Amino acid sequence: MRRYRTSAIVLKRTNFGEADRIVTFITEQQGLVSALVKSARKQGNKLAGGIELFSICDITFLEGKGELDHVISSRLEAHFQHIVSDYSRIEIGYEAVKQVARAARQFSEPGLYTLLKDTLSALDDTDLPVPLSEAWFRLNLLALLGQQPNLTHDAKNKKLAGDTNYTLLPDDGAFMPDERGTITPAHIKAWRVLLTTSAARAAAITGVPAAIEESLPTLRHLFEYQFS
Repeated sequence: MRRYRTSAIVLKRTNFGEADRIVTFITEQQGLVSALVKSARKQGNKLAGGIELFSICDITFLEGKGELDHVISSRLEAHFQHIVSDYSRIEIGYEAVKQVARAARQFSEPGLYTLLKDTLSALDDTDLPVPLSEAWFRLNLLALLGQQPNLTHDAKNKKLAGDTNYTLLPDDGAFMPDERGTITPAHIKAWRVLLTTSAARAAAITGVPAAIEESLPTLRHLFEYQFS
């Protein structure tokens, strides 16, 4: 049976039998992997220490005969400890893990591992506003799966104007000019920024964090519509 080694992030852990666990990972090189971790729930088990939530793990797998592989060695590469110190960061962290797991089951997309890794890193940075990290994740997951909103042209295929308010049409993924719309050109500009740079760099751009926080309810609505 083949052995392979890769960086991985835990997506789900399920107790199995008296002491084992079945763990689902998103991996850097192999995509979605489910594996059995023998005796993971026994005190002092060395494998268990390398499969922590909100961590980057260095895992060696032994390919199984069925659907499950086996974890034969594990080591923590990085642990995002600040996420678990704040409820809002934990909440978004679990949401990111959940949505990446869901996407990985439907799409063979190698960028999912990097997206989740960068999202957890952003959430671990206590200098970054949580709404900005959340928005960065949601927009970039939409973009990765080809479902991002149109940030250049409106629903009538006209270039977005710099002096017009808009309403987002989630079924079209496009903006409609609307005098009473809550989305402004500043909000759209901030969304563009999040799709072209890291969360940390976006946070340093004047006006972007505030614009993201104001427009986050609209982005959440779009995200829920696309993934409902």
